[in-house]
Amino acid sequence: MEYAYTVEDSPWGRLGHGPVQVSFAGEETQWPTVWRETIANLGFPVSMNPFSGDTCGAHMDPESVDPVTKLRSYAASAYLAPARGRKNLTIWTETLVEKVIFDRDDDGNPVATGVQYLQKNDNIPKIVQASREVILSAGAIHSPKILELSGVGNPAILEPLGIDVVVANAHVGENLQNHLFVTSTCEVSKETGFETLDGLLKGDEAAVAAAQEALMNGRGPLTGVNTAGSAQLPLPFSASEEGKRNLEQLFQNTRTETEVTTSGFAKAHEEFIHSVLSSQTEASALYSLFPGYMAFDSNGDLLPHPGGLGRFLTFAIYLAHPLSRGSVHITSSSISSTSSSTSSISTNESADLEIDPNYLSHPADIEVLVRHLQVLENLKKTSPLSTHIFRDGNHISAKSELDLSDLSSARAYVRKHCQSAYHFTGTCAQMSRELGGVVDAGCRVHGCVNLRVVDLSIVPIIPGCNTQATAYGVAEHAAGIIRADISGR
Repeated sequence: MEYAYTVEDSPWGRLGHGPVQVSFAGEETQWPTVWRETIANLGFPVSMNPFSGDTCGAHMDPESVDPVTKLRSYAASAYLAPARGRKNLTIWTETLVEKVIFDRDDDGNPVATGVQYLQKNDNIPKIVQASREVILSAGAIHSPKILELSGVGNPAILEPLGIDVVVANAHVGENLQNHLFVTSTCEVSKETGFETLDGLLKGDEAAVAAAQEALMNGRGPLTGVNTAGSAQLPLPFSASEEGKRNLEQLFQNTRTETEVTTSGFAKAHEEFIHSVLSSQTEASALYSLFPGYMAFDSNGDLLPHPGGLGRFLTFAIYLAHPLSRGSVHITSSSISSTSSSTSSISTNESADLEIDPNYLSHPADIEVLVRHLQVLENLKKTSPLSTHIFRDGNHISAKSELDLSDLSSARAYVRKHCQSAYHFTGTCAQMSRELGGVVDAGCRVHGCVNLRVVDLSIVPIIPGCNTQATAYGVAEHAAGIIRADISGR
């Protein structure tokens, strides 16, 4: 990871030596202080160092924001822009990859020889030849799609679509994982030093003008992601004997019949998550505090701000280590089967896909979220945070809908209101073929020596954090592997 980012100034000194510029937002209100003190009063550590490796307690949120320009630092600005002048780099936009083209070597093994693509306003597919190898980096949804369209995947899926099987591997597109989260919003009292972003969220002209003016001075809400606090906390009930018994029950007879995976990987996955849930120093949920109103309906759409002069806090709880696994598979042999090539490219549509996230299919996931919701309610009642919550305010999770003393009601609330964090991983897992892998330790697709996948689809178990840093880490590590292979080391 240290090859991907640089933190020029932090409480822990200069960190990393990579192109992505990372910084910490200044604390312009008292909410971060209140958050830290509340977490500490619950008995959790407050080290605040997100680079320490500790996964329990409150921490500061690093942001991929250049500390000088206050602009986002990301793949395009940090990696692509400095390389655009290279003679060996060509960039095609408004271009869709249809499939990888294969030939066979003298021993009959598949060899990737090129890529078939389609450009906007051109209905004729073209092929670009590969002189050495093909690297696929389309993400956890589209990398398995392209593999399947190319003939790499489950014969039971490919053959009925008329796709010739080049490499038979039933695990392509399986093992889809994602973080889920639930939110809870409450009204807070109006005190100096405890301002929120509600004016900006409502589109208040004065608030918008103030934010724009602050931006000109490198300050304010438009220069960062605006979380007021974060914490990674363990499963609360696992410390007691009864809790341990309940935990064991969650792992009995839980594998779904429709899931395509090996017993070896399923066991390894559950053993890892079990070790996390059993620990009081390993986090099973990420808590995030946002100074403003942010609530979602059951379809995942952001609800409008209720208006008025009220101030709100929104708490989000992310399931760090889901056990539920889904899948993504093509349902057509054509990348643009239901639309013209022009609309296909401009709207980022592709081959018909059946995406089944299979959320909450493992009973442990919903139980962990429910227990952490109970921790959140206790957190709200803990000083000093409790002194700022408006006791006669509007608690968005109405009592008729959410009664945390009743686990059945709490489970129903989670099922209705959990949202996707869009941190998809796992569909081209990097592990042995026998265990259910799609790529090997060198990121090569099993069964083809010169086709690699380098993106979050190769991560077999989703990390317990935002996946942005993991994506950069995967890319840097893979780049080192590829350079070593080319140089013959």
